[in-house]
Amino acid sequence: MKGRTERVVNKEQPLIDDIRLLGQILGDIVREQEGEDAFELIEAIRKLSVAISLEQSQPAAETLDMLLRSLPSDRAVSVCRAFTYFSHLANIAEDRHHIRRREAHDIAGDRPQDGSLERCFSRLSEKGIMPEAAVTMLADAWLSPVLTAHPTEVQRKSILDSERSIAELLARRGSLRTERDRAQNLKSLKARVSQLWQTRLLRLSKLSVEDEIDNALSAYIAEQQRNQELAAGVAASKDAYQLATLRYRHGLTNFLVALDAERTLLQAERAYSDSNTLIATQLVALYKALGGWNE
Repeated sequence: MKGRTERVVNKEQPLIDDIRLLGQILGDIVREQEGEDAFELIEAIRKLSVAISLEQSQPAAETLDMLLRSLPSDRAVSVCRAFTYFSHLANIAEDRHHIRRREAHDIAGDRPQDGSLERCFSRLSEKGIMPEAAVTMLADAWLSPVLTAHPTEVQRKSILDSERSIAELLARRGSLRTERDRAQNLKSLKARVSQLWQTRLLRLSKLSVEDEIDNALSAYIAEQQRNQELAAGVAASKDAYQLATLRYRHGLTNFLVALDAERTLLQAERAYSDSNTLIATQLVALYKALGGWNE
């Protein structure tokens, strides 16, 4: 049991490290831009919340309740913003970790992951359910999608751009080898998180039709440009992988170099595939912004 627990902790450690890094950056920015008092207040609330969550501490719950009730409006806004932005940053780290774990499964050649269509088909096959039976069942099934609108979902282009940049910078950290590159990456992360903190989550004015079209078009064009860069990265990774494999077969390099090249290729292909999916989604959003699918 101990060995399994250690493996789980080790598997989740990159996620813990990413969340801790982004949290520290956000904390430094709050201290710089809102002041030491604001930072200490947010830290006190965080620590009390942790005590309530992990220890079910009643004294902590009572202290937190009194503290929150005593907050003036301006302080309450700062606290809400800090925890909201931290949640956004944690979500970015979690998304990155899902990609990281999926790449690890692909490289290890593991069975399809639970929740995937591939695993679903594999289970049907294991149970001896023939494709014809599944087709017949689906033909008679009643499928009713449930669509929900999240009232706090971020739609502002400035927020989306900042969070997209933070995600890309976070993804690059794993491949940086020199302290200089990592320091520059950290500097860029701080700049983007600072930009995020200085941007309102919600618009104070109603979004116009022109704004919706501009946001959708901007996101679509930006992802197309990124997609072209990713395609070039896939081509370069393929060349590097083929060269590394050839050198390994002729005894000119070790197996780890070839394995690292294969890992890089898989990561590049996965990112390119995800980008293609995102382009399709953004094209639908652009079509809707232009007035498509009105009933």
